Amino acid sequence: MATGTAKISYLDMASRSTERVRGRRSGAARLENHEAVLKAAASLFYKKGYIETTMEDIADRLRMSKPTLYTYAKSKSIILQGIVKFWMCNLDELFRDMEAHPVIEERLGLLIHRWAALAVKHESYMHVFLAEEQHMPVSATREYKIWSRATLERLRNLIKDVQKRGKFTKIADPTIVAFGIIGFISLVPRWFNNRGRLSIAEVAKTYLSTLRLGGEREGRAATPDGESKSADAK
Repeated sequence: MATGTAKISYLDMASRSTERVRGRRSGAARLENHEAVLKAAASLFYKKGYIETTMEDIADRLRMSKPTLYTYAKSKSIILQGIVKFWMCNLDELFRDMEAHPVIEERLGLLIHRWAALAVKHESYMHVFLAEEQHMPVSATREYKIWSRATLERLRNLIKDVQKRGKFTKIADPTIVAFGIIGFISLVPRWFNNRGRLSIAEVAKTYLSTLRLGGEREGRAATPDGESKSADAK
């Protein structure tokens, strides 16, 4: 995932700037500090909310002074945008991997598994991405909405590709299925327990099986009691 890619700073991406600031450490150490700022801020935004969290709170969590924090991020808004960039870039990379996967029939299942794992690992980032968009500048909000629409379309296309190959019912509306997957991903971190009976891979596999079984197969209709029968049955 993008989190392990060298020389990526989501704070730099958010501020649209890569200039060196006097006293700021460069290279791996600088990147490590940027990641620490985002991680601390995401946790605080998740627990307290963006409005109630201050730069002083973030500095205290990091055990650094406010002036030092400002060398990494000029404002709380830049930090928020960096967290959103983190989530968007990681999900972009995930979709690129899935779209390039050689076995088309496996793409949707792998996507659900890795997306769920990403959501569990970075729950606070995902929560901030979903809940705090209204606090970003207009230009960042516009980018967020464009990205969200494009990502929904990428998901719909993956679903349609699987449907074409007979691995998923063709009568299920791809948009409804896509929103169902997004809802599942959004809720998984709230109840998933790493020490529980099922691994995240098993949870994702079970959900995918439910998707496949939940939609009635083409040529079959549901009866009022929930049973299915052939459409031409007398």
